[in-house]
Amino acid sequence: MDLLSRKPNHRRKRKDILKDKLKDTESMYEDQKMKAKEYVKRRKSEIKECYDRRLSENFRVNQKLFWYMAKKAQNNSETSCVHVNKDEDGHLLNKENNVKERWKNNFESVFAREDTVADDNVTATGYIIDDGNVTEIKIDKIIKALKRIKVGKAAGYDRVSSEMLRGGGGIVASLL
Repeated sequence: MDLLSRKPNHRRKRKDILKDKLKDTESMYEDQKMKAKEYVKRRKSEIKECYDRRLSENFRVNQKLFWYMAKKAQNNSETSCVHVNKDEDGHLLNKENNVKERWKNNFESVFAREDTVADDNVTATGYIIDDGNVTEIKIDKIIKALKRIKVGKAAGYDRVSSEMLRGGGGIVASLL
């Protein structure tokens, strides 16, 4: 009788041991899985920063890389946007607020110019015609118009290409 009672106890102990080993293995698996995810995420961000840096450092020299990145950003606009911009001193800006501020300053410097007249005897008078058709332009319309811009066209006087405007999305629309 003692022999018969030992077998179920032995089986139960063995089953408990296997459960403990399984829990240990599962926790070890989860830890390794998290480490792998962190490594992949870190590596992807390093590669992205490397591409962004290469693109911003020698844009004029390596136009093929620029158009490759622009096409990649067009196909996958959420993950492949260029997140690096240079300030006036040539330092790289990669924080979102710094990049927004740089774009704001750039647009202000491009579009804020004073109209001066060479002759002092000339007087200019401006007239505002109020016909009641003035309405505020909504951001939705701006974003829709940005999406309709043709790509691959030459940049204008302000040297802002259509790809830059389209890639900026809501940030650029809010500044316009």
